[in-house]
Amino acid sequence: MNKGRTPLFTPAAVILAFCLAGSGGGQTRNTRTVKPAHPAAAADKTVAKGAYAGGPEAGRVNRIALHPSDPKIVYAGTSSGGVFRSSNAGDTWTHTSRGITDPQIGGLLVYPPDPKIVLAGTPSGIFRSADEGRSWMHVFKTERELPLPDLPRGVFEMQRTPIRYNAASKAVYAATLDSGLYKSTDGGQHWTQVYGEGLSAPKDRVVLDIEFSPENGGTVYIATLKGLLKSHGSEWTADGAEIVSSKGRKPQSLTPVTIRMAADHKRMYVTASHLDATPLETCVWRRDTPGGPFKLLAQAKSPWVSWSILQCMVVDPTHADRLWAGGVQIHASVDGGQSWTYYDRQDLKCGDSSICGVDYRDLEMDAKGTVLYAAHDQGIFRADVRARKAVAAEKGLVNTQFYDLDVGPNGTLYGGTQDTGAYSRKAGGTWVGFATGGSGDVLGCLADPRDDSRVFIRINAEKIIIVTEFGKKQADSGPVPFPAFYNHTFAYAPASRTIYAGTEYHGMYKSTNDGKTFAPANEGLDKKNIRCVGLVPGSDKMVLAGTVDKELYKTTDGGSHWQKLEGFPGEPPLVIHAEAGGKIFLVGTTGGILASTDGGATWTARNSGLPPRRVVGELSADPKHPDVLFAGLGYFAYEGLYGGGVYESRNGGASWTAMGQEETRTWTVTSVRVDPKDPSRLWVAVYGSGVVSLPLSR
Repeated sequence: MNKGRTPLFTPAAVILAFCLAGSGGGQTRNTRTVKPAHPAAAADKTVAKGAYAGGPEAGRVNRIALHPSDPKIVYAGTSSGGVFRSSNAGDTWTHTSRGITDPQIGGLLVYPPDPKIVLAGTPSGIFRSADEGRSWMHVFKTERELPLPDLPRGVFEMQRTPIRYNAASKAVYAATLDSGLYKSTDGGQHWTQVYGEGLSAPKDRVVLDIEFSPENGGTVYIATLKGLLKSHGSEWTADGAEIVSSKGRKPQSLTPVTIRMAADHKRMYVTASHLDATPLETCVWRRDTPGGPFKLLAQAKSPWVSWSILQCMVVDPTHADRLWAGGVQIHASVDGGQSWTYYDRQDLKCGDSSICGVDYRDLEMDAKGTVLYAAHDQGIFRADVRARKAVAAEKGLVNTQFYDLDVGPNGTLYGGTQDTGAYSRKAGGTWVGFATGGSGDVLGCLADPRDDSRVFIRINAEKIIIVTEFGKKQADSGPVPFPAFYNHTFAYAPASRTIYAGTEYHGMYKSTNDGKTFAPANEGLDKKNIRCVGLVPGSDKMVLAGTVDKELYKTTDGGSHWQKLEGFPGEPPLVIHAEAGGKIFLVGTTGGILASTDGGATWTARNSGLPPRRVVGELSADPKHPDVLFAGLGYFAYEGLYGGGVYESRNGGASWTAMGQEETRTWTVTSVRVDPKDPSRLWVAVYGSGVVSLPLSR
C-alpha cells in the first residue's frame, strides 16, 4: 500500500497485520497452477458473444450471502466482477450479473421471506433480482461522482454498502456508501430514507454496518463515521461512548466498523478503529446486556497496530461465546473475545497453502454453526468448524483483478494481478503462477518482443524482476527508487535493451542492459511523479512521460534532457500512445483522449463515439494496421471503481465504436493487446473479470 501518497491508482496490498492478526503477517499465493475457467461457466451473458474467459481463478470477494433454508445455495459479491452463484455450497460458481452496471458489490442479501429475491448493494445504489440472480434491476440509484467526495481512505478500501434483514420488523435496511440508510418493507422494490436526510456532508451519511437488537421492542444500530448510533423509532441517538482510544492524554472516539449480535440476542460485539490515522488502533469491544456499557476485550488493551482497516466478524448462531474475526488473517475466540488464536493456521492448518488467503472481508456461518465461509482477497474458502477442515471454494470464480497484461511474440500471455501475483499462459495452455519476490501485487508486465519466454514485471515491493523461462527463473533488476504506479510507468526498447522506468517523486530512471543496472535520466524532470511512459516506435531515444501534476514531457536524446510540452491541456495523463516518426501522439486521460499531430505543440480532443464518462487508461494499436486503435475505459482507485469497456477506432482515433455487448461496459479495462500469432483475437485484461478475448474482424 502506498501510504501517505495520493496517486490516481493505489494498490490495495496489505502487508502488515490487522489488530486481530497479531504478528503473523499474511501469506500470498505466488506459486500455483491454475486451470482456465470453462467458458460456459465464466463467460455468461455479461461477456461479449464469441469471447473466451481465459483468466485464472480467483480474486477479491467482498461479500457472502447464504440461502436461508438451502445450505447448498451461496452467493458471492466480488470487488469488481459482480455477483456469482453456487448451487453446491461453493464447489463451483456461475457468474450471474446480467443487469448489474456497477460490479463493485459491497452488500449482498438473500431475502428470507422469498429466497428467489437477492439484493446487491453498490456505490451506485441497490440492484434487485427476483429470479435467484439470473437478471437484475437497478431499483435504487445514487449518482457516482468522479472522484467521489473527500472521505477517509478506509471507507473506499473496505468497499462496504451493507444490506441486512430485520426479522422482527420484516424489513430490509441498506446503505449506499455516502447516501445514508434506507428501508424497504416490500422485498427491496421501494426504499425510504431513514437516516441521512438533512446531512449535507457526505462523510456524515456514511453507514459502515447495520445490526438489530430486540431491546425496547426492536432497535436498529448503525456504524457511522460519527460513531455508533441507534434508533427504535424515527430518532437516532448516540451510543457506545465508551468506545474510545486508550492512547493519548484525552480520550478520542474510535470509528465503529462491524456490529454483530450474539446468539442470545443480548450480547453485542463491535470492532472499531481510526480509519484515517496512524496507528489505526483496531480493537474489539463487547456489551453483555442491551443498552449496557461496552468494555474493551482483554487482549485489546494493547491494541495490535496495522495499516489494515479490513474488519469482519461472525458469531456462532448456536453459542454466544464462539466468534471469528477477520483482518489480514482470521482469529477465533471461544470465550467471548477474551482470548484469540490464529484460526486458519492453528485450527485449519492452511497458513502456508493456497486455501486460506489474506485480507478477509466477510465471514458467514450456516444456521447450525458448523460451516464457515470466509471471503478474502484471493477468493473464498469453506471450513467445517467441527472437523477443522477447509477447502478452497473458487472453481468458476473468475474475478481476478488484473493490473496489466502483455503478449509475447508467440502468443504467451503474461499478467500481473492484485494480491495473487503474476501468471503466464502459453498459447492454448493453462495459467501458471510464478514467484514474484514475495509480493502479491504485480503492477506491470512487459513481454520481450524478441523472446516469448521472457518478461519484465514491476511489483509492489518496489522493484523490477527480470523473468525468464516462462516464469521459472527470476532475477532482480538493479536498484531504483521504485514506488510505482501501474502498467504504464515503464517502457522497453528491445533493439538497444533499454528500459525507461518512471517513479513516484524520483523522476525517470533508465537501464541500457536489460535492467541489470539503472541510472537517473532526469534533467528537466527532477523529482517529478511519473504516471505514464510512452516510447516512440522505431526510436530508442524519443520518449514521453506524463506526470501526476497533469504535465507531459518529451525527450529526444534518451532521457538526457526533458522538455515540457507547454501546449498540453493539463488533463491527468494515464497512458501515452505514439506513432512511428514522433509526430502523432495520443494521450488517454481522465477526461478522454487528447491527440497531437505536430509533435506535441498543439492538441485536440478525439472522443467521438466515446461515452460521456470516459476515463481512458489504455491505448494500443494493431501492429499490422497502425490506424486501428483500441481504447480501454475504466477507472479504479480507492476513491471509486467505474467500468467503461473496450472501444475500437479504424481511423486513427478520429471516431470510436464500442466493442462487445452492452454488459461489457461494466468492465474496468487495464490492458488491450492484439495477439501477434492470431490477429483475429484481441486480449483484454479486466480489473475484476480476469482475461477475456474479443474476436476481431478484418
